[in-house]
Amino acid sequence: MPVFSLNRPLTSCQIDKTVLLELQEYLEHTFDPGDRASPPAEFRVSIEDSFGTEYLTSVQELRASGFSDSTKSVQVAIRNHSGKGVSVTFANDALLSRITIDTEGPNARETALGLYEGVIRILEPKRTSASLFYPPPFVEGVLVGSMPLLVGTAVVFMVTGKMVEQVVSFIIILIVFVSFAGKKLNPYAAFANRQNERLQHWWGWFVGGTATFVVFGTLLTIFRKKLFGF
Repeated sequence: MPVFSLNRPLTSCQIDKTVLLELQEYLEHTFDPGDRASPPAEFRVSIEDSFGTEYLTSVQELRASGFSDSTKSVQVAIRNHSGKGVSVTFANDALLSRITIDTEGPNARETALGLYEGVIRILEPKRTSASLFYPPPFVEGVLVGSMPLLVGTAVVFMVTGKMVEQVVSFIIILIVFVSFAGKKLNPYAAFANRQNERLQHWWGWFVGGTATFVVFGTLLTIFRKKLFGF
């Protein structure tokens, strides 16, 4: 009998009790055997933080206060009696945020793709832009390795270059700075807790402050010096 395994990365998103309940309802409905003779699928939630890992048999058991500030990952999984099922992992590390699906049957591939699309539809309203700050490992390695050269060259052009070179150099420095701050203030999986609420507040302040500095503190100064000489 055909067997199909799917393993795909997840996009960055906000995770709270509501979306986990939607996932549980969808997965349990999908894996309902439809008759009492077959054993029901086993659903489990695991929550990892800096103190250890907590296991729950239902999202309803999750504390009303949400997740702890040190939450690292949350996984919801369901398996039937034959070991086939779905596992959805949300993590602060982009590489660990994945969905895995194992199906068996005449239409194993189509079943897995349908399950994947169903999960993605549930997560779509919770998507965030944090994935912009988490490029593939190779790209991130190249950017980090070339960062000193980029910043050094940009600083030289800022001091000695013409207006266009100064503007381009400033944009390069700004992109490097925003990329670094964006990753620190935007976790890949934003769990509903006080820590992430603070981070979002700081990110809003950072974006607003940076935009003000760019427009009034830097670009206008560069244009003023070039146009009026002071």
